[in-house]
Amino acid sequence: MRRQGGQAAALGWLLAAWLATPAPAAASQVILRIQAGNPIDRPQKVQVKSHLPERVTPNDILDRAGLDVGFDIDRNTYYVHREVELGPRQIAVYDVVLRDLWVIPEEELAALRLRAKGLAEKLKGQSAAATAEDLRREVEKGLDQIAQQQAQNAIAAGANPLQHIRAYDANLEALGKVKRLIGRMENLLLAAGIDPGGLVGAAAAEAPRREPELPAEGYRTATIRIQARNTSPTESRKVSIRRDLPREIGPADILDGGGLQIGRDAKTGRSYVYRDSVEIPAGETVTFAVTLRDKWNVHASRLATLRTNAVELLEKVRAQGKYASVEKDLAAIAAAADAIAAEQGPTEVNEQYVAFYRGQRERIAGLEDRLYRIESALRPIVAGSRYGFTLKPPTPKTTWLIIYTIIVFLGLLSLIFMLRWLGRSKAEKLQEGAGSALPPPAA
Repeated sequence: MRRQGGQAAALGWLLAAWLATPAPAAASQVILRIQAGNPIDRPQKVQVKSHLPERVTPNDILDRAGLDVGFDIDRNTYYVHREVELGPRQIAVYDVVLRDLWVIPEEELAALRLRAKGLAEKLKGQSAAATAEDLRREVEKGLDQIAQQQAQNAIAAGANPLQHIRAYDANLEALGKVKRLIGRMENLLLAAGIDPGGLVGAAAAEAPRREPELPAEGYRTATIRIQARNTSPTESRKVSIRRDLPREIGPADILDGGGLQIGRDAKTGRSYVYRDSVEIPAGETVTFAVTLRDKWNVHASRLATLRTNAVELLEKVRAQGKYASVEKDLAAIAAAADAIAAEQGPTEVNEQYVAFYRGQRERIAGLEDRLYRIESALRPIVAGSRYGFTLKPPTPKTTWLIIYTIIVFLGLLSLIFMLRWLGRSKAEKLQEGAGSALPPPAA
């Protein structure tokens, strides 16, 4: 929604504020109100630009208020922007409507509550039943606290958006703890040889990241086009050009400056390309094509490793014949890796190109987290199925029986050797005595 006002005092170039309003639907909406003002007594163009929060993507913008959407490579966030022409002392108001992403759905909290209860029920009669019940109570307590904090800081309850977002961040940490507790309950079921019905809990530790380490020659090449335009229709102008490059790019990754020089910012460590006093004829545009190592479209080997690990673990779980739900999860991970590998990204290297492949990296990391969760839970169980069959660890009673059997066997073996030695010693004495009575051999 866009509104424009008439005369107003000078407010500066740009103001932005968060508003909130309950939506008529089930979800709430959050409004980013942007005010652009012209403080002078003649018309002029004003650049409207405001960054969106980290979790917001273009699909989460319900109303752009006539603004365009861009991606900030440095911040790794999206923003809304547009150049507008305002009259003397005119103010333009843009209400950008966002979907409320800062709430944990009540359905998710209810599902986790039922999950903990169901896991505890499955462990009744097992040796870990008491532990499971203690964990279930901890899960209930954590979910109650999340629900309470969320209700108190809801937009419908009158909380301002910043307070609402801060409460959400705190609730995310509490939710992580709840999922780790559920993960422990699922591990108890797996250890008891019971299918938990899928793994929704979290691992106790974070998954190790498997970022690709390619040799220099293993990267594709990418070209970034940098343009400078002379807007004057009559005069030639000299301009200085500088373009900061994405944080992934170091000086060695710039293969060809395309007529620009290469520099590195001493304070930020960022690489950039530049050129001073570029003369541009009237009304014309100059373009520089900078060739780089493509540090974004690099996920092929990582996806192949992810898929291989998922398939190999799937084969081991199938050999167990007990965990059909885990088999389904592993098959889904492999299928998701195949789907990402088949995606076609943008062909032109720009903000959308970087955003696409950074988004791919985040989704791959999510699959790696899911796989690590399964690996960490099943590691003690599948260790004995390396050759296609399961080796269960012996019970303490069996272990001591084996030890006593070995001791008795070694005792009997020692007795046989002793008797054998005594018998052979007597024969050797008789042979030595008989040998000493023989005459010496003839010369």
